[in-house]
Amino acid sequence: MKIDLIVLGRAAPEHYAGKQSVTVIGYSHKHGFVRLYPTRLDSPLKQWAVCTVEAERILDDTRKESYRIKGDWEAQNDFIAFHSELERDERLALVRGLAKKGIESLRKGTLAIIKPHNITPQVIMKDKPEQKKGNDLKSKRDYDARLYIQYNCSPECQKPHKHWVIEWGVYESLRKNPEDANALTKSLHLENPKYEKYFLIGTKGKKQRYVIISVLRFKSEPVGQALLTGSA
Repeated sequence: MKIDLIVLGRAAPEHYAGKQSVTVIGYSHKHGFVRLYPTRLDSPLKQWAVCTVEAERILDDTRKESYRIKGDWEAQNDFIAFHSELERDERLALVRGLAKKGIESLRKGTLAIIKPHNITPQVIMKDKPEQKKGNDLKSKRDYDARLYIQYNCSPECQKPHKHWVIEWGVYESLRKNPEDANALTKSLHLENPKYEKYFLIGTKGKKQRYVIISVLRFKSEPVGQALLTGSA
């Protein structure tokens, strides 16, 4: 099956079938939200890329949006055709159009975009830090710090949610600044009112827990003048 796809975000690397791989989330005008895994770290599926991928459903994954790219691991990128990259105005229009009101939108699927309210970031350290650095950081689970965000999923939401952020860019910031746990939040502008923010959320693992796959943030300036800052 060929899927035309706009890449919305990439989760931080993790081990899958003995390889360091990345989960990619995108949107297809024909198929809706799409989850691709495992994908190579050097994949052309970068955020906001417009691509066509040859993929097939992952039959043992009950999440209907889950696909794997055809071909063996070494040749996987041969089944991805990169076409272009969305411009800033197109990105914002797409995200605004896909955004739903409230986390209950996940009842019809396992991926969604929501506009959060009352955002409070929380950096949580491991009880027993392992002090891994550089090339030893193979998976997001190897890091001593995790970023969680507490937020309300709509103006009417009475009980705040608290979810783990697994965006790749967040962990790259920490890898480059291993002594600064606050590096996890610096590029996200979470508490900056000048940025319009959306969360790409989904479920992860056998227990289907919600995670924030990417923080989609746009500087609040007139469309056509602002630049998107940060990437997943």
